Amino acid sequence: MIGRFSTVITIKSLALSSGMVDGQNLEPWLSKPLAGDICGNMALNLKTFGSSGKIEIANPIFDNLRGDMLEGFFQYQQGTMTLTDGLFEKGDSQYLFAANVTPTPNGPEFNGELQAKLGEIQDVLTTLQLFEITDLGRGFQTPVYGTAADLAVSGVGNSQNGLKKPLRRMSEIVKLLNRQRQQRQESFLLPELTELNGAFTGSISLVGSVKDGIRAEFNFQGENWQWGSYKAETIIAQGNFAEGVLNLLPVRIQSGQSLATLSGSISELGPSGQLRLKKVPVSLIREVFRFPSSVGYGGFVDATADFYGSLSNPQARGAISVVDASLNQTPLESIKGSFSYKNARLNVFAQSFLTKESEPLTVNAKIPYKLPFAEVEPENRQVSVQLKVENEGLARLNMLTNQQIAWVDGKGQVDLDISGTFDQDQDWLQQLEQLTVVGNINVEDATIAAQALPEPLTEVNGKIRFNFNRMEIVDSLQGNFGGGKLVAVGNLPLRDLPRALENPLTVDLNQLAINLKGIYSGGVKGKTIITGTLFNPRIGGYIELFDGRVPISESQTAPSGSSGSAGEELIEFNNLQLTLGKNILVRQLPVLDFLASGTLLINGDMSDIRPEGTIQLLRGQVNLFTTQFRLDKNYNNNARFVATLGRDPELDVQMVASVIESRKQPITSETFANEISDRPTNFGTTETIRVQAKVKGLASQLFDRVELNSMPKRSEGEIVALLGGGFVDTLGRGNSTLGLANLAGSALLSNVSNLIGDAAGLDEFRLFPTTVTDDNRRTDRLELGAEAGINITNNLSFSLLKVLTTDQPIQYNLRYRVNEEILLRGATDFSDDTKITVEYENRF
Repeated sequence: MIGRFSTVITIKSLALSSGMVDGQNLEPWLSKPLAGDICGNMALNLKTFGSSGKIEIANPIFDNLRGDMLEGFFQYQQGTMTLTDGLFEKGDSQYLFAANVTPTPNGPEFNGELQAKLGEIQDVLTTLQLFEITDLGRGFQTPVYGTAADLAVSGVGNSQNGLKKPLRRMSEIVKLLNRQRQQRQESFLLPELTELNGAFTGSISLVGSVKDGIRAEFNFQGENWQWGSYKAETIIAQGNFAEGVLNLLPVRIQSGQSLATLSGSISELGPSGQLRLKKVPVSLIREVFRFPSSVGYGGFVDATADFYGSLSNPQARGAISVVDASLNQTPLESIKGSFSYKNARLNVFAQSFLTKESEPLTVNAKIPYKLPFAEVEPENRQVSVQLKVENEGLARLNMLTNQQIAWVDGKGQVDLDISGTFDQDQDWLQQLEQLTVVGNINVEDATIAAQALPEPLTEVNGKIRFNFNRMEIVDSLQGNFGGGKLVAVGNLPLRDLPRALENPLTVDLNQLAINLKGIYSGGVKGKTIITGTLFNPRIGGYIELFDGRVPISESQTAPSGSSGSAGEELIEFNNLQLTLGKNILVRQLPVLDFLASGTLLINGDMSDIRPEGTIQLLRGQVNLFTTQFRLDKNYNNNARFVATLGRDPELDVQMVASVIESRKQPITSETFANEISDRPTNFGTTETIRVQAKVKGLASQLFDRVELNSMPKRSEGEIVALLGGGFVDTLGRGNSTLGLANLAGSALLSNVSNLIGDAAGLDEFRLFPTTVTDDNRRTDRLELGAEAGINITNNLSFSLLKVLTTDQPIQYNLRYRVNEEILLRGATDFSDDTKITVEYENRF
């Protein structure tokens, strides 16, 4: 008989949608969107209306929850609904569930259990519609979204047009959205929740009724989670939910030795509990709060924070300490402090000890800051920081500047009150310029070192007063350096002011002797005037260099660029007058050596220096191949700097040299070709060629701008052969001894020759090795010769020649070139050797 009152219903691939259901009279959770392809079977008792069966839903959608498959067994008997062996799948994630609902006189009672065999945190966040940190402010409430009708937009385009233009426009919009998303992420200290990824396992069990509400217990474990750049090896979340309160017992996040625990409760009234950090790397905290990357922080943070209040106005208080602390790899004894957070304002008090005996650095700060999920705004945007440190505590200056500036010893005291406005959505560095500072810095008999200086500043004394928007040096700030004295006086604003200060900061450089390796070595004097602001100084005034050497390298002749760091660009030059005074040599040994004079105006910044002006090259020489060229003293040799070309000057230089062209066997008194010579020491076998090299163009294109000429005229190929041919020529004729001696003499004797020639005011003076024939022994021996000469005109010259290591008399030489073809030469030693020759040459 029972069979007459029962039936079996089979459902195959029925499209399920709640779009046609009016949910106004249903419970809120029942009116959520529901969709999928349902199939299954059900046994129905027509007498009792009891039923049982299995249901499978492919691609189920329930509100924001989407999956690949939902299946389970159900049974309905006498008002009790039971679900067993439930399975929800999404990708690799699997969730098992079971539940039952039982009617009672006081309303239905229910219980259930959900087990995550393999879950993904993004599934949970998507279901709860939590995508950004700010979404946490609404707790578990469902967000209210607008519709397309809420957008005030106008239709554009034409449906008859092709797809190319709309697709290009869509690509532009996607790029814009990505850029806005990146900017939004950069404005927050933490990544968005969409960047949180990780798998978990665990279970949650719940019971409840309409009368008593829901009670639940949960226990979940996760491994290898990642949130942006932050990683966690293990995560454990335990707790319960009862009477509208979520209790965390606790949540543990661990990675290596670092541990964070969160315990407490969350209710409609707000959260309350405690956060503990143990051995969390300072580098992680630096990333969260974006401390300057130029400062290297080290150590581990231990902290305790008690939080309370509400999600709209969270509050907290706690203590923090840093163990194994270091700053730019320099150890600190300890860092300890306390903090409080209330009404979107953070208050911090901290002390840092360099050593147990040193005075602490004390910081007391009040900063307006609203947490991303909070609603309460700070009462105002005022920020205040009190900073105090003295004596040995000032050694932290070494660490903050990465040893660029170091406090060595002495007495000092810093007592500053910094105030201003702070907007967390704006650039932090730009807001530094808007701060005002009140207080003093006192320095007494201090020694301060800097990596940019070859020696420290000593006996530094003075007082600096900060008066709201300006820095004032009281009386003067003085120190000894390089055998001279530095004296600073005046004011420097902290930010741009409507009117320039009447007494700008000036620094007197009194007869300093400095040695900046690779830059300059010698004397310095002058007065610099520093304007602009403390954070963006502009250096003007004048500096004179004297009795010094300026070494140059090939890299310095390359055009300047703008690849410097932002820190370098903060220092600008404002028509700084740089004068090359007495005895300034510009050298690139062994290639060139010039005596320079002139004045440049320096502008630009440290990464892109832009000099302007003309430097006169008074005298000097350039070694090319084995020949030494000297600046033509009858020509205006100069290097002109143009601001737009940076440190790449326009050269206008004319140089001269004399080389010997041999046509027959050399004789004893022949001079070496690599020395500047304008006269032969024997007649009929050699020809003196005067070579002129002109350079007109950029220094970076020096070798492409050299123009070679000669008298008598020779081709450029012949001139190049003569310039480098002295050593090869002597070897080719078998006189290797003289060739080696000439090569050595080029390196060893040229500087001595130049020194004597310049001191005596001669056009030429040279020392050179030569060979002399011993008539008795019929052998050659190596001797040392010298020649001194003057140019009476461009075509008439006179010289004296003497072999210094023999008793041969002085030879007097006179040379006159009539034209390209005819040369008159005469020589005499006023004893038994007097000659006059007329030479005619016609090349074809």
